[in-house]
Amino acid sequence: MTMHGHRSAVHDNEIRKERDAYEAENSQKQARLKEEVDKHREHERESRESQKYESEEKE
Repeated sequence: MTMHGHRSAVHDNEIRKERDAYEAENSQKQARLKEEVDKHREHERESRESQKYESEEKE
C-alpha cells in the first residue's frame, strides 16, 4: 500500500469511528426522549382517569 493509500485508510477509519460514536450518542438520546415521552403520556392518561373517577364520585 502506498503512503497515500495508508493515510487515506487511516483517515477513513477515523471518520467511521467518529460517525459511529455520533450515531451511538444520538441513539441514546432518542431512547431517553422516547422514555420521557412514554412517561409523560402515561402520566396524562392516569390524570385523565383520576379526573374521570373524581367526576363520577361527585355525581
